[in-house]
Amino acid sequence: MTATPKITPSGTRLVTRQMLDELDQLMNDVTGRVWQQVPTYPDVLVRIDDLESQVRANLQIILQSFYQDRTLTSEELQGAKDNGELRALQGVGQSAIIQSFRNAERSVSRTFLNGCTRLSIDTREALDGQQRLIARLDEIELAMLTAFRAMQEQIATREVLSEPDLIRRLVLGETIARGEMTHLANVMRLPDAEASPFTGVAVTIVNDDPERPHDLTRLRHRLVGGLQQAADQPVLSSTVTTDSGLRAAVLTLPWDQGKADLATLIDQIIAVDRQSMTIVGAVGDSYTGLARAGGTCREALSALEVGVQSPHASTTLLYTDVLLEVLVMTAPDLIRKIYDHSLGRLQGQSYLQDTVQALIDTNMSLSAAARVLHVHKNTVTYRLRRVDELCQLDMNRPHDLARIVLGLEGERLGLVNHGDRP
Repeated sequence: MTATPKITPSGTRLVTRQMLDELDQLMNDVTGRVWQQVPTYPDVLVRIDDLESQVRANLQIILQSFYQDRTLTSEELQGAKDNGELRALQGVGQSAIIQSFRNAERSVSRTFLNGCTRLSIDTREALDGQQRLIARLDEIELAMLTAFRAMQEQIATREVLSEPDLIRRLVLGETIARGEMTHLANVMRLPDAEASPFTGVAVTIVNDDPERPHDLTRLRHRLVGGLQQAADQPVLSSTVTTDSGLRAAVLTLPWDQGKADLATLIDQIIAVDRQSMTIVGAVGDSYTGLARAGGTCREALSALEVGVQSPHASTTLLYTDVLLEVLVMTAPDLIRKIYDHSLGRLQGQSYLQDTVQALIDTNMSLSAAARVLHVHKNTVTYRLRRVDELCQLDMNRPHDLARIVLGLEGERLGLVNHGDRP
């Protein structure tokens, strides 16, 4: 005997039809609730349209299946499973997903019952329709959470990488299996992960306020959102702490335009934040393939260390523009010795060192250095002769000049502690 299919009452079908016609309004209500009431989403997803696309898809599925009086298809549930895996890789918590569905349930229920009231639908029929509508939403939630938990278990056992874990491991220089890299790139919808030129970015908040630990997280996500929108490419990111204790946000993205353009874009994205915080940014060189992105991220971090010490750069630095400074900071003990054995004898005579610095800053022009120092050109000549006598150096010799430049750069970057010298 063939079972008679259950026919959805015409009144509730009409309500769901109206809800489909006004889907944008319902989607905005659900998305707004989640974005405002579940902090994890704006902290992790960055762009509200990432959440909107998922909300819209889920609402369409439950309303259309209700209106058509059918069960959910395997293809519709697969979309929920894919989103569950993606949210796990992005670092969204399970509680946030559950909260988001509870918010969606409240919005859908309220909208549906209000529609039933407007059409004077019988209360029993309206409540029955509400329960069957929410049952569909629960089915999507279960599919998403099941996939989410399975992916979390793989991440916990390191069978699969999460986005933050990938960046941290790349920055540390760990070797990552190609299969792991390919899997994550596919799930994160990152095209041509092996052929694209990746560029690393690093930013930090100078004198980060410990009472506001989320400032750097919000800054990182603002950059992710801004870069994704401008480059139309996925952006991978994480927060790392360098050996020197510097806490920084690190990002990498496929970028085939000029590095200077990327630095300018970063400055534009964080311009508002710089009004209330001291922020330093840096951009590394480009490397082909996601597997080599760790190199450009480390370069960005090295340039960032320079920016923090130099002092606080007002614009985002390019690694290639601060190679000398990076070299100096990688060997602080050696630089201190170079300073001591080249300029150490100028202790107590800062005007002589200032003269040397002015000459270097003006491309070895005596006249320009004199103008900077507000002295006569002959005074500059006399002082340089005095430096040569005290330090046993000749600034006309490239070898001696190189030692002076390195020593001065080390002092500028705070590597020289004058109190340590005999």
